[in-house]
Amino acid sequence: MTTKPAETDAALRPPPRPSVTGGRTVLDADIRLSGDLSSAGTVEILGEVAGDIAAQTLIVGTEGLVKGSVSAETVEVRGTLDGKVSCLSFTLRSSAVVTVEGPQSHRAVFGGTKACRRPAPHLRLAQHGAQTMTEAILLRSDAGGVATLTLNRPASLNALSVAMLDALLDAFAQLAGDRSTRVVILRGSGTAFCAGHDLKEMQAGRAAPDKGRACFERLFARCAEVMQAIPALPQPVIAQVHGIATAAGCQLVASCDLAVAAEDARFGVNGVNIGLFCSTPMVALSRNVPAKVAFEMLTTGQFIDAARARDVGLVNRVVAQDALQAETEALAAHLAAKLTAAVRIGKRAFYDQLPLTLADAYAQTAGVMTENMLWRDTDEGISAFLEKRPPDWPR
Repeated sequence: MTTKPAETDAALRPPPRPSVTGGRTVLDADIRLSGDLSSAGTVEILGEVAGDIAAQTLIVGTEGLVKGSVSAETVEVRGTLDGKVSCLSFTLRSSAVVTVEGPQSHRAVFGGTKACRRPAPHLRLAQHGAQTMTEAILLRSDAGGVATLTLNRPASLNALSVAMLDALLDAFAQLAGDRSTRVVILRGSGTAFCAGHDLKEMQAGRAAPDKGRACFERLFARCAEVMQAIPALPQPVIAQVHGIATAAGCQLVASCDLAVAAEDARFGVNGVNIGLFCSTPMVALSRNVPAKVAFEMLTTGQFIDAARARDVGLVNRVVAQDALQAETEALAAHLAAKLTAAVRIGKRAFYDQLPLTLADAYAQTAGVMTENMLWRDTDEGISAFLEKRPPDWPR
């Protein structure tokens, strides 16, 4: 993986207005791009514009003027950028922003609805000298039945842009059907776990005619999908937290099944400090910590340290910074060694019984345990325990 240069502020322009020409919807945007993109790969075009736009063909002319028209789900850009021929694929999704970074960085808001059920990998383009690089914003590695997902926007403290939320949803959808993965670790690259929503991206949404209402509604709905997808996964998800976890980043920690934090980690739902109460992060936070603790964090905007987070139940363990990865992986390996089917049925039952009355919870979990007892592997596990030998479970 090539190291990405530092991000620069984007020059934001209002979203293009669709027009109809020859039966096609056409989007024009006065956006000039710099740099050689000939080796670029696949990126997303994100944003919102009124109208039913499934995808766009973007044409970069010799002047660098970008024009878009309705086309297929995945299309190509062909043209000349600073005299160099380029060709890359774009996949259109909804409610965000695509950034093409170069000597001068430009950010364009385009529009449409989700184009693909299985979108291409989420990549960012960056110009570094004469070389153009592509970099995934969410990385995945697998070892020993453990999948590690790494938020990879270190220059923005791994802010949850819509592209990042989409990438997480795609990854969770793959993991939901992955029987070989028994545990998931979620961590951040760089100096922080996650700084919450991408405020620059949110502010760009205000350029829409509705002042951003539709954009914000879709953003918070998408974020809610991500947070609810974590407890819905069959595998336990462990947050590996260092640096800061703020606002939606703190929400992400609270949504995970388990959390291991470095001693230097700090947690906050500090949106109130900029006039935006953390109403959606409050949902996950208030289900992790006592009500008065959650309300104090939400209304004061003050951070708590890792030790306090452990004491109030936001994280499970606090370890030295240099031991964070090893301790998290050790916990994941310990969980991965259990009977996978038992952990999966247990996680589902855990969340299913939480909202029930006491009597209903016992009735439901009794049925779950009865089903569990009838498994061959449970019979083997109990027999092995009584016979003082390791169980012969599938791996």
